[in-house]
Amino acid sequence: MTETDLCNMALSHIGEGLITSLDDDNETARICNQYYHHARRLVLSQYMWGFARRVEPLANIQVETYTGGYRHTYLYPEHALRIYRIIQDTEIRNGLYTSYSVKDIPNYEVFNLDSSTKAIGTNMTRAYVDYVVDVNDPDIFPPIFIEALTRFLAASLAQSLVGNMEMYRSQFQIYQGALLEAKNIVSSERQFDLELPVGYIESRRAT
Repeated sequence: MTETDLCNMALSHIGEGLITSLDDDNETARICNQYYHHARRLVLSQYMWGFARRVEPLANIQVETYTGGYRHTYLYPEHALRIYRIIQDTEIRNGLYTSYSVKDIPNYEVFNLDSSTKAIGTNMTRAYVDYVVDVNDPDIFPPIFIEALTRFLAASLAQSLVGNMEMYRSQFQIYQGALLEAKNIVSSERQFDLELPVGYIESRRAT
């Protein structure tokens, strides 16, 4: 699977001719090249795709600029597209953290320290970050992500290449359906511990 293959899938969704390369010297290839990476990053950031998630420690830095009054400042992950959670390291070490067990998002903010440096301000020490990384290798894209990406790209191409708003709406609706299907797939692959009411537990102990 290549980037050209994905663009050709999007083109076929809207009935347009295929390209041999994103470097082709024609309007279709140029527009595909213009939209592909933006579409990929946007679709990645729209959902908690398992293949694109990373959980890792943040790098603590010392700064002289004001960062909202937070006690600690960390470097923003270089290839992050979206942060889901900032996590205290004790949750990681004790095995307490899952993406669905955290009820409250800890307080943090993202700052631009200068024109090229992003940072995260938080009161947590030894913080970890759960985030989506900018994955650009089509060979590791799962089928449902490919469906979502090519449908979103098809919607963009329908608007810019064809100028057909009805086709745009149709493809965008299919894209939204792919996101919903992704959520259903992830939900079916997770096992939640059943939390029984205290009264139920006590009554069972009494019998």
